[in-house]
Amino acid sequence: MIDFRMSSLAIYNLVRTLTRPYVGGHVEYTGNKTSIWKVEETLCDAKNTEPGKVLEYNRNGISVKCYDNAARILEYDFELQPSIGEYL
Repeated sequence: MIDFRMSSLAIYNLVRTLTRPYVGGHVEYTGNKTSIWKVEETLCDAKNTEPGKVLEYNRNGISVKCYDNAARILEYDFELQPSIGEYL
């Protein structure tokens, strides 16, 4: 399970370790477990934002605030796409 209170590097390494053919990293969103297959670290200047908040959603992925920076989720299995401002 991905805990966005971790550093972006720790989340990157966790997902990279658990990607296919394994189970993938997981987040809970709308009561369902969702597999995360690929993330990248990104810089974030939103220092007063709580970890787990969706900062950006576009064709480049979903950026989520982490402890230190942000993680951009690139490959995932969300049934419903999270909106900006929601928490994972």
